[in-house]
Amino acid sequence: MAVLSLALPLWCQPRAPEAFGQIGYGMAEADDGSLGKGVVFGGALTVPFAARWAVDIDVHHQRAARNSKTGNTFGVRRTLAIPAILYRRGSNRLYWFGGGGAGGRLDRMFDRMPNQPEFKTSQNGVAYGGRTGVVAAATDRLLARVDFYWVHTHVAPDVGVKIGIGYRF
Repeated sequence: MAVLSLALPLWCQPRAPEAFGQIGYGMAEADDGSLGKGVVFGGALTVPFAARWAVDIDVHHQRAARNSKTGNTFGVRRTLAIPAILYRRGSNRLYWFGGGGAGGRLDRMFDRMPNQPEFKTSQNGVAYGGRTGVVAAATDRLLARVDFYWVHTHVAPDVGVKIGIGYRF
């Protein structure tokens, strides 16, 4: 019985909120194709509400650009805020998560043509996204997180990967 009580923390899910700062790399898409690839940065807050379930609020910003064959440079500065319901499986030290939800996006697009003024436009709207990944605890409070995300803002999804460090309250 003593061995079972010592092993119990290995099977239980974390019950405390977790906050993460993240950086990664992703590809931004639009209705007419790729807007380019670029660095993604942001943060996430995970709040458990049941044994294996949590609400995760992910906010990230990306700047992606690419050059066309005609010499134009076009791209986007995209900010996303997507709350999600996550299913978590594992222990207090290491767990897998996966889930999705709907949120909002703000796009600031630009197009630079040779010998022309820069064209800029803004859009906002609904974004549907999902994420899956792993959280590992280095100590009781210090965490590392790796996640793969996909976000549907247009026809093709934005996809990327992020790594981060976090704190369990």
